[in-house]
Amino acid sequence: MGAYYEGLYDEVGVGIEEKLQRSVLAQMLNWRRMRALNARRRFRPGARHLDVGCGVSSLLRQLAARGLAAVGLDFEEAACQSQRAYCEGLDVELWRGTLDEAYDSAGGVVDEGRQRFASASMIHYLEHTFTPVEDLRRVYQRLEPGGAIVVEVPSIESFHRSLFQSYWLPYLPPQHISLFSRRSLRRAFKDAGFVGVRVRGASAPFIGLSSFAIWWTWVMGRKSSLSRPVQTLAWPLAFLWGAVVLLGDLGSFWLLAKSGHADHLRVTAVKPR
Repeated sequence: MGAYYEGLYDEVGVGIEEKLQRSVLAQMLNWRRMRALNARRRFRPGARHLDVGCGVSSLLRQLAARGLAAVGLDFEEAACQSQRAYCEGLDVELWRGTLDEAYDSAGGVVDEGRQRFASASMIHYLEHTFTPVEDLRRVYQRLEPGGAIVVEVPSIESFHRSLFQSYWLPYLPPQHISLFSRRSLRRAFKDAGFVGVRVRGASAPFIGLSSFAIWWTWVMGRKSSLSRPVQTLAWPLAFLWGAVVLLGDLGSFWLLAKSGHADHLRVTAVKPR
C-alpha cells in the first residue's frame, strides 16, 4: 500500500496536511474523540496512549496537553518528523513502523516492555488495512486490562453514499480497502476480544460537498463526455447545486449522526479487566 501514498508526505504534501489536520475544525473533531474515549476510561496524568497511524494530526498534541504520555505510530518518517516538531516540549514519542514491528526515534526496535498502554486510538486507519480484525487484536494485546480504545472509520450506511453512489469520496480506491457498517464494525471489535462496544455516527465535514464535486467532474464536468460549451453552460447549475449540498452538509451533522447515516462511525470499546 505504501506505493499509493508515495509523495503524500513530501514537502508540499506535509504542508497541506499540517494546515488541514491542525486546523480549528480538526481540533474540534479531536476533542469529540477524546471526550468519547475519556468516557470509557478516565484520563490519568502520565497514562500511556497509543495512536496508530498518527499521520500529521493534532491529536497527539491535544492528548499530551491533557497530561497523557502519548505515543504515535506511523510508517512514514516524514509524518513522524512533522509530529516531533509540532509536539516539541510535550510528553510525546514517535515510533516508525507497523503494529508488528516498530522503531523508536533512535532507530531501535521497540520491545514488548514498552508496548503497554492505558488507551489507544485508530483514527481513519482500519479502512486502509487488509486485516482489520487482526490489527484490532494487536492493539487489544497492547492495552492494559480495562484499557479503552476509540476508532473512527467511514460508514457504508452513509446518506451521502446512497446519494452519490460510486462517487462518494470515502470509497477512495485503492487506498480504502475495508469499509464497514455498524453491524460489521461491532462484530470486528467483538472478534478482536473487546467488550462494551459502542458505535455512534460521527461528524464528517464536507464529505457531501466533496462527493458532489467528484460526481460533477465525471458526469457533467471536464472528465465527462459532454462538449465544452455544454459544460460551460452547466456551471451556474453546478454553483447553485453545490451551494445547496454545502448548506445541507453543514446543517445535517447532528441529524445524520442520530439517524445512523453519518459519513463516519466512531467506536469506543474496552478490554476486560
